[in-house]
Amino acid sequence: MKKTFILLMIICNIFISCTKKEVNNKSETIFFSTDISGLKLRENTKIIEEDVVPTNYNHHTDDPYYWTNEKQKDVYDAFFQKQDFTEILKFRTFIESLAKYHHNEPVYEYNPIFLCYEKYPENLQFFLENKKDLFLFGNMNMGDYSESPFLYVVKNKSLEDAKFYFDNKIPVLESNDEELYGSRNAGGPRFGIGGNILLYTDNEEIRDYLISKGVPSEIKAVDYFYYYLRDDSTNVYDNPGLNNSVVATISKADSFTPISVLTYRIDNQKWMKIKFNEKEGWIPEKSFDYDTGI
Repeated sequence: MKKTFILLMIICNIFISCTKKEVNNKSETIFFSTDISGLKLRENTKIIEEDVVPTNYNHHTDDPYYWTNEKQKDVYDAFFQKQDFTEILKFRTFIESLAKYHHNEPVYEYNPIFLCYEKYPENLQFFLENKKDLFLFGNMNMGDYSESPFLYVVKNKSLEDAKFYFDNKIPVLESNDEELYGSRNAGGPRFGIGGNILLYTDNEEIRDYLISKGVPSEIKAVDYFYYYLRDDSTNVYDNPGLNNSVVATISKADSFTPISVLTYRIDNQKWMKIKFNEKEGWIPEKSFDYDTGI
């Protein structure tokens, strides 16, 4: 009996050892909605290098909170490296479908247009032909839009990159502020004395081109703000810019009426056109302040 028990223990140990070895050697997999064969994707702190041909989801892939912008970017980057555009479109469709798990509103949506600008500009044409709407809004992060690809271009790229949108009839100037500037629009034209997309570029070529496309260089001042001067004396200029002629000097005791606002900066200042003593002129933002009444 004792010999039989010992023999059974030996057999069990051999079986457990083999099973453990098999488990330890088993390839790690991650399931997506599409075939991602041969890709290297970051999954937490691990690198997945083997071929993966998923047929279903694991416990988290249809969780909209799982697919953060960073995870999505990794997947797109892997597909770009393979130049697998079919899977890029499938993956985007999958990400958009996750909104059904969150009151039909997306939680995270990374826009691969930004990855094109960072690493794969030659692939912009593919999205123009197959997913043109992506050019109109930014990433979605917990219900908030980031800045749009067009605003990214205006801030960081060249005149030719800006022309791409107009040459291909992408209606960026018709986008609402949330989609164009981002939901929070921190420091954007809706704040302060106003402005528009011209505020976001120091490139005079881009600025002049946008003006030629109908972006106004001057807008009406907000007339329900209460404006007041900061200093005891303030120079008023005939045109925006500190190197222009001073037409008058006004004091805190003088009243003035705001007329319009320049929509881009000169000498790193916003400028407001005012009327005072039956005259008109421009003062820089550093010379005055305002109360919104809120």
